[in-house]
Amino acid sequence: MNRLFILIVIACLTISCQKKVLSIKDLKPLDLTEKGVPISIKTPANPKIIADTSRLKLIMTTSLEIAAENYHIRAEIVSKEMANPSLNPDTVKKARLEFEQVNLSKGKFETLIVDEPQGFVYKTNAPIKGETYHFFYVLFKDGKQIEFSDFTGASEAFSEDEAKLMYESVKQ
Repeated sequence: MNRLFILIVIACLTISCQKKVLSIKDLKPLDLTEKGVPISIKTPANPKIIADTSRLKLIMTTSLEIAAENYHIRAEIVSKEMANPSLNPDTVKKARLEFEQVNLSKGKFETLIVDEPQGFVYKTNAPIKGETYHFFYVLFKDGKQIEFSDFTGASEAFSEDEAKLMYESVKQ
C-alpha cells in the first residue's frame, strides 16, 4: 500500500513539473501599438511587457521584452540611421544570420531549422544550457524596421517547439 502511494505521488510530481507545451491556438492577439511598436502579435495570456531601456537609442528607438511561461521575445524598432535603406527583409535576415553564426553569446551555432525570406529558427549548443533554439524575424511596416528575436538575457533554454512557436507568433 505504501509503495502504491509513493508511486502515485511521484507520478503526480512528474506530471506537474513538466513544461506545458503551447500551440499557436493557445495564443491571443496583443496589440503593441500603445507601447511604441505598430504591430499586433500573438502571446500567451497576460504576458509581462517591459520597456528595455538598456538598449542603445542610437541603434534601437524602441525595445520591448514580452514574457510569459516558455515564451520570451524582444520586439525592437531599429533607428532610421541604422535601418536598412532598401527596406529589404531578406538582406537584413542574411546579415543577422551571418552575425548569429559567429556570435558565441548564445552558444555555438549548429544548424538552421527554419529559413524563410524574413526570418529563421536555429539551434545552438552552449556549455551550460546545452542544446537550445533561437529565432529572428524582421518586418518593414509604416517605414519602420521591426525586429523580433528570443530574448537572450532570459535564463531559459528554449526547445525547438518553443522557438518555432515564438517565431510563428510574430510572423505577419
